[in-house]
Amino acid sequence: MHYSFSSLLISLSLVSIIVLLIQYLLSNKQIYKVIRIDFILILTLVVLLRLIFPLESDWTLTLKSTTVLPTLYEFFERKIQLFHFANLTYFSTLIMIWILGSVFLLVKLIFRYSKINCFIYTMEDQTNLYASKRIHAFKKLDQMNVKIYSSNNITTPMIYGFKEFKLLLPNIDFTDDELEYIFLHEVQHAQNQDILIKLVLEILVSVYWWFLPIYILRKQIQLVLEIRVDSQVTKSIRKQNYFDYLESLISVNHELVKQKATATSLENQLASFTFIETNTLKRRIEFMIEGYEKQSTKPIFLVLISLILLIASSIILEPYRIDEVSKNESTEIVDSSDTYILKKKTGEFRLFITNQDMGVIDDVNDNSLNGIPIIEE
Repeated sequence: MHYSFSSLLISLSLVSIIVLLIQYLLSNKQIYKVIRIDFILILTLVVLLRLIFPLESDWTLTLKSTTVLPTLYEFFERKIQLFHFANLTYFSTLIMIWILGSVFLLVKLIFRYSKINCFIYTMEDQTNLYASKRIHAFKKLDQMNVKIYSSNNITTPMIYGFKEFKLLLPNIDFTDDELEYIFLHEVQHAQNQDILIKLVLEILVSVYWWFLPIYILRKQIQLVLEIRVDSQVTKSIRKQNYFDYLESLISVNHELVKQKATATSLENQLASFTFIETNTLKRRIEFMIEGYEKQSTKPIFLVLISLILLIASSIILEPYRIDEVSKNESTEIVDSSDTYILKKKTGEFRLFITNQDMGVIDDVNDNSLNGIPIIEE
């Protein structure tokens, strides 16, 4: 496997298409009965893998582009004079801007998580207080050694940590039933390692800061993770408690809206029971209602989407270049009076046959090109 500009371009194109598909699936209530969270998770996994590994494998099918990619490559290979001592191409200049932007955002991300850690360590451990309550789900917290903290600056129940987990609660007098479902929900986030997934996502956003679909993807994954936990929790409880869990989401959200907390920035980084954002909660509830009778996608749909994604990931486009022309074809080229080599102002050589651009010439001194006139632009 190796990395190339073409593999990056194809990866980002595939990611853009899948992001649009996920957005359609999450926005279309009529599809919820057919397409469940397992289907969307497959799409999400493929997107993350393509962003982390935008590589070209040895078994990839390569298709040659004679128009779009050669033109694009030609543009990026043009040289620009940024400084008196630097003669860079457009491509290398954009790479420099990309790297500088990524480094800045990654440093900013490190400071943000450091600030979260500092904020949490100033809070008082209230695990023993909640241990005295008769809440069945507290046993799961205790088994995972989850510590409980509360603060006026917490907007919604959320969990933080990668090995040692901390459950953060707003200073709200929740009912025992609400705490039961909050604990179940947050423990499931911890078991899924959703906090780590969100950290990886934030790193990808910092790396691909210039790629606009990444910001849509971030919101989608936040919603998908919450829907997955909702599905897992409702499977683990009795059927008659299904709508009790749903009602707890609504009642907790109602309490959070009434409490005007100040720290809203933690929600994106941590895994939370409910977002105050109305549209997010609405989609979660609709997804649960439609999935009351059917919580999984038909296996045939899962197999089909897996095959389609596999085929799509095994194709790559490469620009057509002159070094791929065989010697026999080169002999015929020499005999043509309508064949010439154009030397561009950038120093690049391109082959033209009957006024059609055939691509870039890597080695203009190749013996197979003897006799072809060179015309300067």
